[in-house]
Amino acid sequence: MNLITTTISALSAKLSPHIPIATAAVDLAAPLPPPESFLVAAELAALEKFTTIKRRKQWLGGRLAAKTALLRKDGGGLTDWEIVNEKDGRPGAIFIPDPGRAAPISISHSHNLACALVADHPCGIDVELISGRPRRLAPRFSAPTENEIIKDLDPEPGCTLLWCAKESLRKGVRPMPGFFDLELIKLEPGTNGYIMEFKIRGEIIHRCAAAIINNYGFSFCLPPSDF
Repeated sequence: MNLITTTISALSAKLSPHIPIATAAVDLAAPLPPPESFLVAAELAALEKFTTIKRRKQWLGGRLAAKTALLRKDGGGLTDWEIVNEKDGRPGAIFIPDPGRAAPISISHSHNLACALVADHPCGIDVELISGRPRRLAPRFSAPTENEIIKDLDPEPGCTLLWCAKESLRKGVRPMPGFFDLELIKLEPGTNGYIMEFKIRGEIIHRCAAAIINNYGFSFCLPPSDF
């Protein structure tokens, strides 16, 4: 888990060095702490609505990752923060001792991993296990010009990174763009991963960072772009 957070921090320094962030990752294959140790009453009530063990654990892992990242960046205790749904369905965080204090967050989970990102303004993070799924779904989210840009990457990791990048931008950009509103125009390799440059709705240029770690694809964005 430390490799994930350190890689994201290193990429963040290249992507948007002036924006403070915090991240956390949770191994869903390991036992989680008791829900009452990090959830507040409203969250415990929401937890009861999940009927499958897998979905319940993913939801719990996402909340634990988000609250851990919140503590790292903004302080407080695990139960001082409540994760809520914004009007558009994206997650947000409220500091219970001071309800006027809120924090933008993004949460993602896949297979046995949950992760979260906290910043000073809307942000997006996405994680996806490298499998056949993104490649099978490629016609639904990637264009031939984008496939040409990622052609030097192995097919499965390449499709996974493009999927994660677009998902992170869809979470971070407002209003939410569609997959084909996002056009990959540049892929810049680096020591820790990649910087991916996109046009949004044919006009706005924005960047996100992406990496492959432990057979998972990751991407995150910190809009607005710093260039």
